[in-house]
Amino acid sequence: MARGGGREPWRVRHSSFLSPAPRESEITVTRIERLRWDLAPEPGLYRVRFGPALSLEMRREAERMSPASFMDYLHAEIQVMEREAARELVARRLCTANARIVLPVEPSDGNAPLTAVFRCGVSLF
Repeated sequence: MARGGGREPWRVRHSSFLSPAPRESEITVTRIERLRWDLAPEPGLYRVRFGPALSLEMRREAERMSPASFMDYLHAEIQVMEREAARELVARRLCTANARIVLPVEPSDGNAPLTAVFRCGVSLF
């Protein structure tokens, strides 16, 4: 019998290796074919709409990030949006690694829910 209660260490599942559960009530994901009608179809494009409460939370986090990391608010907001979109797309098994913002769909007036188009990135490993 192996030490540690008979469990083999390579068979233990750690929660840190599992992807988080998708948040269907807070984030809406729609697959799209192309960015504009006159462009060719592209694989891996998704329109992601964040809910009002999550959008407010993301804006507050971007406000905290921008002075701490010496970046302007727009870049901080893009980083927060990319991180949340990547988390959601990986949780829904639509992307394998990360997501990069392609273009914002709706201009943000400070109160409206955030919406943008993201492209799935490729995994290096």
